[in-house]
Amino acid sequence: MHVIDSDGATVDNKFTEGNASLSIPATVVSAAIANAWQEEIANVIREVGIPLLTSTTDTFDQLVAATKELIQRGGTASPIEQALTNNAGPLDITNLPTFDSSVVKAFKFNFEITRRTDTQSVVEMGEYYGSYDPDAAGAENDKWQTSFKSVIGDAETTFSVALVSGTESKLQYTTQDLTGTTYSGTLKITGFTVFRV
Repeated sequence: MHVIDSDGATVDNKFTEGNASLSIPATVVSAAIANAWQEEIANVIREVGIPLLTSTTDTFDQLVAATKELIQRGGTASPIEQALTNNAGPLDITNLPTFDSSVVKAFKFNFEITRRTDTQSVVEMGEYYGSYDPDAAGAENDKWQTSFKSVIGDAETTFSVALVSGTESKLQYTTQDLTGTTYSGTLKITGFTVFRV
């Protein structure tokens, strides 16, 4: 994205209607700025996989639909996915940002876990919540109060929030041992939402 910089733009890159009596020209709406507007909006719609319409089929609601879809997905074009190590942890969930407790006071997300070996298969779906409590008793990394609600199954996986440094914390996971060979494990996170100060 860029601001208007074509003929007639003000020194602080704004539009003006001009003033003919003072010989001040109106700002030229250049192809460059029109294309910037178009592509910035179109890219949001493309990002979530919605096909763009034409001038004769336009419904004038695709940006709203794409915005709602991104909110539903937690601001990402696709679910956050990560391979889960067996019988390990706590390990970082690498595709999630750290939480700065001076800015973020709470978060929530939906999760789906699938873990399997040649002899076992476990699946779990649910919701996870975290809230920062600066007055919590105990160690520094206990200031994040967390809770989860499992809707389906038990994948023998837990989440926790660990202090990284200062006010920065990171979401982590721990898995129990799933016996057997050819292990695979996947975590999918959707609807990731943070609540700011």
